Amino acid sequence: MTISWLEDSEPLQLDEALLRVSSSVAGQPLGLYKLNDDCYRCPYQRVTSLSTQPETLTFNTKRGWRLAAKASTAELVSSVDPDSTEYCSLEAQLGDQGFYELSVNSSGCHLTTVQEPRDVYKPLWVFALVLLGLAIIHGLWSCIATRVRNRRVKDAPDLPTVDDAQKQKQKSRLASLDVFRGVTILVMIFVNQWQGQYWFFEHSTWNGLQVADLVFAWFMWIMGACIPLSLSSQIRRGKSMKKMVFHIFKRSWWLLIIGISLNSLGGYNKLEAYRLPGVLQRFAITYLVMALAMLPAMARKPKLPEEKSWTTHVYDITCMWPQWILAIAIIIGHTCIIFLLHVPNCPTGYLGPGGLYNNSTVDGSCVGGATGYIDRLVFGKSHIYQNPTPKATYGTAAFDPEGLLGVMLACISVFLGVQAGMTLYIYKDWRSRVIRWTAWGVVTGVIATGLCGGSQDGGVIPVNKNLWSLSYVMVTSCFAFFLLTAFYIIVDILKWWTGSPFFYPGRNALLMYVGHEVTFEMFPFTWQYGDMQSHFWRLGEALWTVMFWLVVSVWMHEKKYFWKL
Repeated sequence: MTISWLEDSEPLQLDEALLRVSSSVAGQPLGLYKLNDDCYRCPYQRVTSLSTQPETLTFNTKRGWRLAAKASTAELVSSVDPDSTEYCSLEAQLGDQGFYELSVNSSGCHLTTVQEPRDVYKPLWVFALVLLGLAIIHGLWSCIATRVRNRRVKDAPDLPTVDDAQKQKQKSRLASLDVFRGVTILVMIFVNQWQGQYWFFEHSTWNGLQVADLVFAWFMWIMGACIPLSLSSQIRRGKSMKKMVFHIFKRSWWLLIIGISLNSLGGYNKLEAYRLPGVLQRFAITYLVMALAMLPAMARKPKLPEEKSWTTHVYDITCMWPQWILAIAIIIGHTCIIFLLHVPNCPTGYLGPGGLYNNSTVDGSCVGGATGYIDRLVFGKSHIYQNPTPKATYGTAAFDPEGLLGVMLACISVFLGVQAGMTLYIYKDWRSRVIRWTAWGVVTGVIATGLCGGSQDGGVIPVNKNLWSLSYVMVTSCFAFFLLTAFYIIVDILKWWTGSPFFYPGRNALLMYVGHEVTFEMFPFTWQYGDMQSHFWRLGEALWTVMFWLVVSVWMHEKKYFWKL
């Protein structure tokens, strides 16, 4: 049976539901209030007045809601303090394209489903099976190709092969690092391409850790792991210190220029409001700092002492003790700034987004505390990111997640990667590497848990990608140590997997990143079909973009083209 109010309603967008509300409570004017599950300790927001005349409202369905009928006319009502005006309330898990009715009567609030929502997780299962099938086909093809190649070599032993230098280069290159980088760049493309519009693939609104929050930190960590290997390679080739310093500055300069240029994509090229911070800009600064800091350590050509003692077990740490002092000084300096710097009209040591956050105790202009204040002071309000993730939920002001103060702890993300690279450089036995990487994973994980109290919004320093908090550095590094260890064992030691196809984008990560940014709205890299108001089409388009760039990376590898600065 068709219900008339459904026919008269406007078409719903993706992740929207219709809610028809009414009240039969006589003699007591009530208002409908809402509170989103993603809004930490936020006040209830008034939606409309409840009456016997039904009203149809549209709600976003990505997160759950708490709905309440209150005898109040205030726009905001605390959800933390006791509220005598509340008549009734309930938890509402509204689904995509679902139709619901909320009726308030003498017995309380009642939510009924008029039309069942769509199954938003079905596309995930469908595409997961498709990707699994492709992976099986790729694996079988690789096995057949390897056997055919080995048989040809066996039958024709006199065929020319690559020279010894090339063999040694291939042997010394750690495939697992390229695989880790390749996985990271493909995840980055996926989340940048709207990731099927699933909330758990997006960035966290403020505190917390979701899939998109991992990518940037992992890239920085991997860059750090490559620094000792890159510097040692240049030293082996007899490159002078002067040329190496010049190369570091040159690479940082080009990363900075490319990053600033990419900020103009999408028509954001007005100089009076041009955004200055950005992803590659942060790469440029952190690489400059950490590469210059590691140059003296690598110039000494550190080598594991032949005499066995307790120091040999930690030589990958002690051989770079000046760099550790620098890293600790950066952490102490950053901590002092965020907790001691006086921010006008804001609480000292504030780490929240302001606005509705935590019962609206702090104004939205205080977003990020000292972190946001320094960016507004240095760049000005017009030259930082205008639409940060907490803006829609908490009503906060402009805030840049790639701002200046975050660079300090981003250097620590890179430095922990450097530590992984030094372990790889110093210890040649695979067991020694695995033990140390695993130990670092445990240590950084314990530190992260201690700082955030094992919760999303608790602890002394919550996990926060926007602030690039110390707990965020530790937890993402924890995952990075464990992932590199797993890839290293599977790909480089046991050789159960060649790393294909993730190896290919890992060799050309910069090209993949810049290329994807430039072609973000260009066919055939991306496309649209109809109104795209379904997770199926959104997810399909995102995975198409990922697969397209994967094919591009394989083609570039076959052409032996690698874009390096």
